[in-house]
Amino acid sequence: MVRKLQIINLLLFSLLILYFNYAAGLSNFDDGWAESQGISWDSVANLYRWWSGRVIAYVLQVFMIHHTLVFRIMNSAVMIAMPFLTWILLDRSRKLRNLTVCVLLFLLYDYTEMRTAGIVTTYVTYYWGLLANILFYIFLRQYLKADSGINAHLFTAIAAGIIAFNSEIGSLLNTAILSAFLIADYCDRRALNKKLLLMLLLAALSLAFFLTCPGLRNRSMSETVTWLPEFSSFTPVYKFYLGFSETLLYYFGDRRPATMLFLLGALLISAGNRVLRKELAAIYVVMILFCLSGFAIVNSSPDGLIVNFSNAGCLKAYLFLAFLLSSFLFMVLIICRLFEDNPRMLLLTLMVMLLGILSRTAVGFSPTLYASATRTFMYCDFALLVTGYLVLNQAKPQASERSMLLITLLAYPYFIRNLLRHLN
Repeated sequence: MVRKLQIINLLLFSLLILYFNYAAGLSNFDDGWAESQGISWDSVANLYRWWSGRVIAYVLQVFMIHHTLVFRIMNSAVMIAMPFLTWILLDRSRKLRNLTVCVLLFLLYDYTEMRTAGIVTTYVTYYWGLLANILFYIFLRQYLKADSGINAHLFTAIAAGIIAFNSEIGSLLNTAILSAFLIADYCDRRALNKKLLLMLLLAALSLAFFLTCPGLRNRSMSETVTWLPEFSSFTPVYKFYLGFSETLLYYFGDRRPATMLFLLGALLISAGNRVLRKELAAIYVVMILFCLSGFAIVNSSPDGLIVNFSNAGCLKAYLFLAFLLSSFLFMVLIICRLFEDNPRMLLLTLMVMLLGILSRTAVGFSPTLYASATRTFMYCDFALLVTGYLVLNQAKPQASERSMLLITLLAYPYFIRNLLRHLN
């Protein structure tokens, strides 16, 4: 019976995604600009010179905006494949229950943010980029397992890596992740892993490609004038602070309730299942403060709750910042306690969580921090949902029914609500 319900859930998810892509209307913004562009060496060179180094995303974006039926078919395939590929990457046991959890997790993502710069542009740039990252690590794992240095997995990993690294955040995060993997592997085996080194060099070259991109500087100057004239006077530390504090505000406020409620619920189930009474009390405190912060945001200007250049003398902003940091540290400490018997999983879980938050914090170094809307949270959303998945896997088998009920109660109503908002 349980297996039949899981299969029904997978089919229902696929049908919802197909309808979602069939019914969603295309929006303007960057899609309108892409519609006026063509694909040529000159257009790609101009993009690199004056705006961005995301040349692969640009070519796909322009092609898809002129072939919308192809886009709807491709986007449906990408959205349906995402939870399956995530399951393949994270779950070596290949349990159907864990696949069902992955499917439900992707229903918790707020797809309305995928229309903030135009549906085609945002999905191709962000969501398809995320798929390329997942494929890269699946192929990389197969490549590392293979005996020979040159095989099919090498070329598939490179192909996926070229696409995955073709964004500022993608190249930066993957350089950091692969560096950490290489160092950890060297400490474990006392030998340099040439396969990992090759992939790290590919990511580092992509990062250098963006750092030397003249369009990145030109775009930054143009958007500073347009969106945040004070940006040029900010120090690197202050930019980091703005990105970090705005990220925490979104997750502990009322902007990302499903993501944070799922993560807190996963911590609650796993901690309760292991009878960690002190941790349970801490989670209850965080959840109460989470609700209070949502109330505060509803009844106050969001800008007034974060210390920034306009309210540096406001005590309320400092108190709220202290709450955000305390809540975040509570969660980190509870995760450390849950994984205390498994150091490798602890490092993996913390790395996923912290790199996800840093992916959004990095937007603080852009003058479009307040203008980029919510699409820049996508990598962080995904990382926090995966963190919740890894935490739930720490619960004992008898907690599986509670975890499935928690996710189901959150996932379907939340997705249907977002679907209706997306179609309006």
